[in-house]
Amino acid sequence: MPLEWNKLRSYNGSQRDAFEELVCQLASHEHSPSKGKFHRIGNPDAGVECFWEFTSGEEHGWQAKFFTSPPSSSRWGLVDSSVKRALETHPNLQQYTICMATDRPDARRKGEKSFLDRWNEHVTKWKGWANEKGMRVDFRFWGSSEIFDRLSHTKHHGRYFFWFNEELLTPTWFQQRLDEVIAAVGPRYTPDLNVPLPLSNVFEGLSRSPDFFVRFRKAYGDIGKKWSKDILKPIETAALEQVESFHQQLGQVIQTAKSYDKPEMEPIDWAPMVCQVEDALK
Repeated sequence: MPLEWNKLRSYNGSQRDAFEELVCQLASHEHSPSKGKFHRIGNPDAGVECFWEFTSGEEHGWQAKFFTSPPSSSRWGLVDSSVKRALETHPNLQQYTICMATDRPDARRKGEKSFLDRWNEHVTKWKGWANEKGMRVDFRFWGSSEIFDRLSHTKHHGRYFFWFNEELLTPTWFQQRLDEVIAAVGPRYTPDLNVPLPLSNVFEGLSRSPDFFVRFRKAYGDIGKKWSKDILKPIETAALEQVESFHQQLGQVIQTAKSYDKPEMEPIDWAPMVCQVEDALK
């Protein structure tokens, strides 16, 4: 279920502000409160939307840019400006995560620079700026994939529903719905009280399930067992020819049935078997 950023709920009248708030909410869960203190920054933000401040003095900051496609030159300029401002105002910054509502394509076409190429170039430039200030900063990226990965965690399911007005249909979600239905039905539905319905056999046949073939083989196998040649021995000679003919006709029914005993989805032509059975019963 990829994120559909056009469905993002507006916040303060804009999706840009909503994206910033979503990023900060996710960032607030990146570390335990026992390890530091989380700060959500308003506007102006001095290059960071929010940051964690640890007892060591180290800071981890986040910057959100609601870009739903690879940045143009002018947008890269906005990112550069935020990075430069963060380095100036947060001298203890050691990790800086830039978040965008897109992932980084890397087509690797000759003569073209991909988003990932440009990202790596800018990271090199930013690290140079940091070194000039005596800082060592780890620059990280959160795109659609990284954000969705966090939203898919159980603790963020409510947050996903709030921001995108959609349920996250995970195995846990389906199990919870099933548990609710079973609890509501109570003793009327338990595995021990399920009643097999004839209609289920129809679907077994349509799907050519293993159970269907078990019943199919048993049906024509029972015919062979009940009409074994051993039954002919006590019959008087006068009736032997008639019974032998009947036995041969049933053998044809069994052979026709066996021709369909294969795991394929082609239709089973029941008409020849019905005709063979009717002829044997005349």
